[in-house]
Amino acid sequence: QCVCPAGMYRPLTTAACMLCPDGMACDHPNATEAAIPTSSSTTTNMGPLQPFPQAQLGFMTRVDKPLLPYKCKVSSWCPGGAPGVCATNRDPSTVGCADCLEGTYTGNDGACHRCAGGEGPALISLGIIASIVALAGLAFAVNKNVLLQPSATTTCVIVLGLTFTGIQTMEAFSNLSVNWV
Repeated sequence: QCVCPAGMYRPLTTAACMLCPDGMACDHPNATEAAIPTSSSTTTNMGPLQPFPQAQLGFMTRVDKPLLPYKCKVSSWCPGGAPGVCATNRDPSTVGCADCLEGTYTGNDGACHRCAGGEGPALISLGIIASIVALAGLAFAVNKNVLLQPSATTTCVIVLGLTFTGIQTMEAFSNLSVNWV
């Protein structure tokens, strides 16, 4: 049985040793394609029993094509190693670990961070309650005879209407997503 030296590996299709692809490391003698893990959750030790070609730092390979390395846009996104391995919270199904997993976002540091539970439900509930109260007050004010209303009441109703219009406008603008690239 032939032993492939470090820097080479034995493919499944032939007994001849082949050079390790660019972006991959075959640091241990006798690395074989057969020892490559078949899923990202399966790991094979890199010790002398079953060494396999692994992606170098800044590269990643996908589980379905373990000998085709992709260079990552940011090297810290791809720690190298077995197929389908990306940095924490990065999506290994994307080429070059380019996207964050669902439920995470890219921070200013380039890393993917988990989304924190927001105050969304509480603010929505508060907004609904405030809207109901405001509509009830507005309905009461509008159904009164305008000529009998003091001007202060009319002014308050107008200011209240403008306030709600401003709040709705600000909420609409806060939901816009603009990429300044």
